[in-house]
Formats: sequence, structure tokens, C-alpha cells
Amino acid sequence: MDYKFYKLFQFLLIIYLLISVVNVRADYSGAALPSNSITLSIPSNQVCNGQQIKITLSTSELGVSYQLYSGITSLGNPKQGTGNSIFFLISPTSTATYSVRATNSEGTVNLANTVTVTVNAAPNLAYTLSKNRANPICESLGAQVTLSLSGSETGVTYKVIDNANAINSISFAGTGSAITVGVYSPTQNRTYKVFAEKSGCYLQDTLFVNDNETISVIPLPDTTFDLQVTNNEICVTESTQVSLANTESGTDYTLKYGASVVEKKRGTGGAMSFAVTSPVISQVYSVVANNPTCNVDRTMSEKINLKVGVLPDRDLFPSLSKDVICRGTEITPFLETTNSMVKYQLYIGNTAVGNQVQGNEGKISFPIQTPTANTIYRFKAKGRYCINAIDIPRTVAITVHQPPQTNRILSSNKDTICKGEEVKLKINGSESGIYYQLHDGNSLIGTDIIGTGGTIYFPNQKLNANKTYSLRAHEAICTTKIALPTTKAIHVLNFDSAPIETISTPDEICMGSKIAIEIPTTTAGVEYVLENNGVELNRIKSKGSAVVFKELSPNEQTNYKVTIGNCVEKLVVATPRYTLHTNPQLQLMKKDVTTGYNGSVSVAISEGTPPFTYFFNPLGSSTSNSRVKEYTNLKEGDYTVLVVDTEACRSSQNGEKVTIGLDKNKQVVVNNVMTPNGDGVNDTWKIHYQSTLGNPEVYVFNIYGQEVYHSKSYQNDWNGKFKGNVLPNGAYYYLIEFPRGNVGEIKGSLSILGNN
Repeated sequence: MDYKFYKLFQFLLIIYLLISVVNVRADYSGAALPSNSITLSIPSNQVCNGQQIKITLSTSELGVSYQLYSGITSLGNPKQGTGNSIFFLISPTSTATYSVRATNSEGTVNLANTVTVTVNAAPNLAYTLSKNRANPICESLGAQVTLSLSGSETGVTYKVIDNANAINSISFAGTGSAITVGVYSPTQNRTYKVFAEKSGCYLQDTLFVNDNETISVIPLPDTTFDLQVTNNEICVTESTQVSLANTESGTDYTLKYGASVVEKKRGTGGAMSFAVTSPVISQVYSVVANNPTCNVDRTMSEKINLKVGVLPDRDLFPSLSKDVICRGTEITPFLETTNSMVKYQLYIGNTAVGNQVQGNEGKISFPIQTPTANTIYRFKAKGRYCINAIDIPRTVAITVHQPPQTNRILSSNKDTICKGEEVKLKINGSESGIYYQLHDGNSLIGTDIIGTGGTIYFPNQKLNANKTYSLRAHEAICTTKIALPTTKAIHVLNFDSAPIETISTPDEICMGSKIAIEIPTTTAGVEYVLENNGVELNRIKSKGSAVVFKELSPNEQTNYKVTIGNCVEKLVVATPRYTLHTNPQLQLMKKDVTTGYNGSVSVAISEGTPPFTYFFNPLGSSTSNSRVKEYTNLKEGDYTVLVVDTEACRSSQNGEKVTIGLDKNKQVVVNNVMTPNGDGVNDTWKIHYQSTLGNPEVYVFNIYGQEVYHSKSYQNDWNGKFKGNVLPNGAYYYLIEFPRGNVGEIKGSLSILGNN
């Protein structure tokens, strides 16, 4: 025995014994090993080299992994059980026996069933396929094409399949040399390929010769495309279009009637239209399709029956039942010598009026019209089969006289007048050519006045009693007078010269204050006019209630009067009464601070009635009969002065502002006295200086030269304390230095007084 074969036999025996032991242990341990009774199956036990075949497990277990083996060699990756059948795909190159091992958490078992696949030699697929005729061929010529295989094998059968999966039922046996595999006459493009059948091969229709051959076919033109016409009835001189819903690229399409060609076009693969221009007789139109390569004509299955009529006569005579009317009058349009084969339409401008009227070989009438303005009527005629109506050149015109416009307003120079006075009545923007006449409620007044387009006046009316006027108007041709809706009521006043009561509110005021003048009882429609020294200030038309003139500011020269504005002659009916008091007038003189608190303000009063109350903010108020008052010992700051006299008249609304500043001749003023006793006066040490100098650095010493106070930026806030205690009364000395300006050191003495 060969040594290598002996060693292989020993190895396989050991493997077998180990597997047997495992199986025995599994059998006696009681654990759930995978089932080994699952069946393996294959669709064929023979394949050709390179073919793929499926090994199927009749079932599988969940949680079990299945591995395919050829001998002791595992193939591919294991597959997990699904509870159903599973399969493995193999492409064997030599005869072999296949088994499956099943593994779960309890162990591994070999399935009892195995399968053996015999591998046979595959047929030669490297031949080429050729045809005896070049592309393309015409379907219309019925050309036949022979396909040949460059070689073949004895014992192999060949069949042809095209790209429509149509298999030639005829088989061609291999001869060991080139063979013919069929004669073909395709009606459309086809690609052919050949598969080989050999005994011992599985799924033989998958063994295709590596080459294929395409036969390109020029088909007959398609004659099923829809043929349509835009209008199948037209008149001479009109045009229409014949359309193909679709075309084939490269195919020529010709529109014809009989043997006559209308138009020829090349197909693009989309829709196509032909123009039929001004045909003279009815015809049947067809479309012929031709492929230039094959030169075969085919007529579209649909045809167009086009009917052609004659144009209607345009030399007709229109008329109207009336040519001139008043607005609102009905008229009837007519046409003479009409044709019974033609329909006629009435138009105003481009707008059709009513329905078409069929001709009757004589005179026809159109719907009754009620024109509201001058109108030109025209007509169109539409012949049988015509697409469009044609214009009849003659037209007729109607002149419509308009009634007076009713929006004119009757107005007057006054709505309310005094008894015996005249009133002027007019119309603004009268209508040209319209006649107007006044009506006083009982009868017409005077004669017609013709409108000019502007303002027209009626005779002045002198009235002794109330009256309401209206208007009548008519047009020159249409003479029926109509009442316009406008009216004008004139109210006539019967006043005597008795004065009317007036009230002034308030009746006593200070100069510059405002009053209101009220007339409690008034007459509706009367205009009450307020005048000052003969100049009109305001005019109010009464509604029958009180009339009030507001926001009046009288002065010493004011002379108010109330007159009646309705009367031609001025009638004074009221003279308001009120008392006007003068306001205190102030003269202020001030003195700026030169040292300490030595500023002052002097107040002198002219006008006004004493006693006077002086308000000097923030120092309080005082009352005096004196017209002069002086305020002294003032420090720098802003003060407000207001004086109110015994009539409550004020010197100003909010007081006059007075500012006490530092004497402009001094840059620095130092208070030399402090009284830090809490009375609000001189409780702190004040240094007055211009702000441009900056806050000073100060030193204060007692008479022994001891420093009792120091500040680098003094804020006028030292209250005389040293180490928390107020210094005793006495003399002290200071040194002041400013950071800016041309001020040198300032030295002096400071007295502290008034300490308890």
C-alpha cells in the first residue's frame, strides 16, 4: 500500500471514530442534538463543467447551522436553519459527493443523506454567429436572412433564440464543422443567439454561444395614426389644417386629394400638421406614408372629407325703423335681400347683439333695440360651411337724444334771509343745450334758461315767507319736461331790533385768559356772526340750540358784538359784557455772589391790584400791599419768582427764573464763616469757583498748625468735624490749591461759630 494513501486512511479513520463517539455520547446523554434525518436532493445528478446547481435540504431547524462539505472540505459559509427548506448553490468542476453537517449548542451531527454530482465536459461556446445579408432589410420586400455558426461539435444540438425569447423549434445537429442555424424574415429588429444542448448537461438552454447577431428591419410605415382636421367645413379663401397625431422619424408623409399633392413633410417622431389653404371645391384628403429606403407607399387608414362652400354676398342694405330717437325709445334693425343659405349677425362695435338670424331671400329683422347713446350698428354674414363670418360694409347709425342729467344741484346765495330780501338761485355746471325752469311748489316761474356747461342764474326771488324751489328740465328735441330731484328751501326770518341775551364765561378774567360767549336761545337756520371792532371773527349757523363762540382772548382794545349774517343790512343783536383785569408786570434786579451768601434779588411790580402774594422758590411765599420786595443773603443757584394779585391774576404762568451766579470778576470766592449747628445755613464750608478750575485740594489747620481736615478733591461737604467731633468755635486757617487754571495757592482764615 502506498504510504501517503495509508496515512490518509488513518486520518479519515480517526475522524470517523471521533464522530462516532460524539454521536454515541449524544445518543446517551439525552441532549437535543440536531436531527440527522433531513434529506438532501438535487434537480440533476449530472452537470457540465462550469454549470451551477442547487443542493436542497428538505427542511431545517431553527438554531441550527448547516455546513456543506465535499469530502472533508467545507464549501462556502454555513447557513442558518429557518424552519423551512434551505439550499446551497455549487458550480462543480469535477465529480464529487456532497454531505452536510448540522451544528447547534449541543453538538454536531452529519446528515445521513448525501448526494453525488457527476461533472461532464461542457460544449465549446467560442464559435461566431454570422448572417448572409447586411443590415438593414426592408419588411416590405420580405427579405430572408440565413444565420450560420462558424463551427459545431458532433453530439451537440444547437437552437436559436431571439430577443423576444422566441425559440426556434428546429434543432440543428453539430457536424464538427460550420453549420446553418436557420433562415429568418423578421418584421422588426431582432437579435439572435444560439444555445447548445449536450447530453449530461443540466439546464442546457443556459449554455449560450458567446457571439450573437442582430438583423435590423425597416418596418412598413404605420398607417394607424389618428388623422384630424381643424375645420372640416370651410368657404373659398379660408384655410384649415390636417394633422397627424404621430409620425415615424425618417418617413415621408404626403397630403393628397386624388392624385394632387398638397404638401410633403419628413416625420420627426412627433405630431405633424399640413396647411390646406383656400381650396375651391369639396375634396377627400388622405395622407400617404413612404419610407425612402424601401420606397413603399402606404395610405393612412383615416381620410378627411373636407366640404368647401362659397362666400356670402356682402352687397346688402341695412336700415332702422327710426334714425333719431329720445333715449328709451325702441327701434328695429333690418337687412334687405338676404340669402336663405346664410346666417346674419347684428353687432355694436365688436360685440354681437342677440342671436344669428337665418336669411330668407328677402328682408329680415333683428331683435328690438333700446339704445341709450348714439350707436352705429354693423352686420356680419356667415355662409354655409364657412368658418368665419364676413363684414357687410354698409352700416346704420342711430342718434339718441339724452334726457337732462338729474344730478345737477340747485343752490342759493343764502339759505336763510330776512323778510323782504331777495335770494339768488343758480345751477353750477349746467348741462349744455338743456333747458331749465324754476318751480316754486305751485307753478313754473319765468321762462326756460338754456344750460351753457357752466353756472346759470335764475331771476332773483323776493320773499316774505318760507318757500321751497325745484327744477324742471328738458332736451331740445325731446321736449317733455322732467322734475329734477334737487330742491332748495329758503327760510325767511322776521327779526326786530330787540337785543338778544348773551352770557360771557367767565365774566371776570385776567389779561391773556380766554372766555366763551354764549347765546342761549337761537333760531334754527340763522347765522350768528361774532365781530371785533367790525371785523368778523366767526360765523355759526344755528340748529335751534345754544350758539357758543369759544377760545376768545380779549384785551383792552377788544369790542365784541354779535350780528345776524342772514340779512343784507347788518343787525346787531347782542353786546357781550365782561370785566378784564390787568396782570402784575415784574421788573427783576439781581446781584451775584461776591463772598459767602451775599447774592440778592429785587422785585418791582407795575399793573395788577394789591395786595400781592410773592412766591420766591425755594424760599417760600409772603403777602404784601407793597409793589417792591427784596430778597438778600442768597447763595448761588436758580430761583423762581411769581406774583399773584388780589384778582388772582398772575405775573406769568409758571414764574420767572432768576439765576444767582458767581460775580464774573472773581474766579474763586471762599466762605470765611461756618456755623455747623444743623439749622441748614452755613452748616458746611463752601468754596465758590468756576467749574473749569476742577475740584480743589484743601487743607485746614488750627492755630497751633495742626491739620484738622484734608481733601484731595473737595466737594463743599466738610461739616467742621475732626475725628468724628465738631471742632470748637474759633479761628482756623486754610490752604487751597486748584489743579487747573492760573490760580495760585489761596490762604486765609475760617471762623467756626455757633457750636453748642
